[in-house]
Amino acid sequence: MEQVIKKKRSFFERPVLFAIVVAVGVALICIFLSSFIANLVVPEEGMEDYRSYINTFAYRIVRIVVAFLIILIMRLVSRRKYQFGFRKENLGISLALASIGLISAAYNIINPLFYDGVLVPGTELLPIILGGIAPGFYEEVLFRGLIFQNMMNQWADRKNYILKSVLISGLAFGLIHLLNLRHGLFLLDSTLIQVVNTTGVGVFFCAVYARTRNLWGPVIIHTLTDISADLIYSEADLGIRETVIMLVFGVVYLLIGLYLIRSKKQGEITKLWKRVPKTV
Repeated sequence: MEQVIKKKRSFFERPVLFAIVVAVGVALICIFLSSFIANLVVPEEGMEDYRSYINTFAYRIVRIVVAFLIILIMRLVSRRKYQFGFRKENLGISLALASIGLISAAYNIINPLFYDGVLVPGTELLPIILGGIAPGFYEEVLFRGLIFQNMMNQWADRKNYILKSVLISGLAFGLIHLLNLRHGLFLLDSTLIQVVNTTGVGVFFCAVYARTRNLWGPVIIHTLTDISADLIYSEADLGIRETVIMLVFGVVYLLIGLYLIRSKKQGEITKLWKRVPKTV
């Protein structure tokens, strides 16, 4: 009797395992490197506040560098075949669909004004802008450009692969925020609320990327949203009101994301993802 030799699947061909290992592994590398840099720059005891500031600044720079490295490594490994969606094709529709996310940016700016919020000093604008670019670029490259796209590629022949890829990748994006528990300022309940919110946001940005295969829209809107979160400073404790709004936003983004990949659009998305892009 002839034996059937089962081909061993590569790491890339195990999308869920790939997502967990890469998301957690890369996040821990960024945390370790930023902490190492901070301790190297400020080795003395008694300067914890300054070390914390350097750590935060280094963390943002490290994430941007790591995102570029991910793009470079994937391009080399795939012999320039792997594409991240940084191209002109579908740029307009990518920005148009992703701009729905500006609802959160508007809320981040307007809401604190009702509680005597003030615009941060100009000297703090550069760290705030960097604090928006770092997650906007890094998280979109990692979770949409790499993890979500790998799921789309590996599950392309399976039933409901688009929905499956969008939901699981979005959930991975939400769950990675559990790492915020390492900060003493982040309580369990607030972190779990953030997980729900970011899961919905993750599903939404995955859906935009699925519809356009262009990553510029999610990167730009994600960046602007994160910048807006720190532009207005307020000492007010919004408590339950803020909690409810974050949960509502998460659910709304989830529903919008599911609508963007509705059955009527499945054929269009499948055709787009089977085509080989011309540029990065």
